[in-house]
Amino acid sequence: MKNTLRLIAFGFFLLTQMTAFAQQQKNKPVNPEAKAKRQTAEMKVRLNLSDDQTAKVYDVLLSREKEMAEKKDQVRQKNQTYQSKIQSILNNEQQAEFKKMQAEKREQSKVRRQMQSEPQKAPDSPKNQ
Repeated sequence: MKNTLRLIAFGFFLLTQMTAFAQQQKNKPVNPEAKAKRQTAEMKVRLNLSDDQTAKVYDVLLSREKEMAEKKDQVRQKNQTYQSKIQSILNNEQQAEFKKMQAEKREQSKVRRQMQSEPQKAPDSPKNQ
């Protein structure tokens, strides 16, 4: 009985640690070079690219990833400017409510992203017409 409880507790511990590790990895930003290398490696295997093609594809993907990173930075800066302008207009009570609104929107976005990343299940039976 003791061994069974220890085994269950150990299994639960492992499960929680794996979940925490997976969440850390998911939120970690990827630099453009690493992302371009990963995408190029996948394309090389799946498309059977030559070395010359692989180098050219890597250059294209790297430039795209760098552009996307710049755009993300620009959007982030614009959002910070927007936030500071809104904060300067509101009183203390309104600022607190505004922060609460933002937290709710972030949570809704997180839920939407999770729903989009989950594969769609095929229906078990055809729908009635």
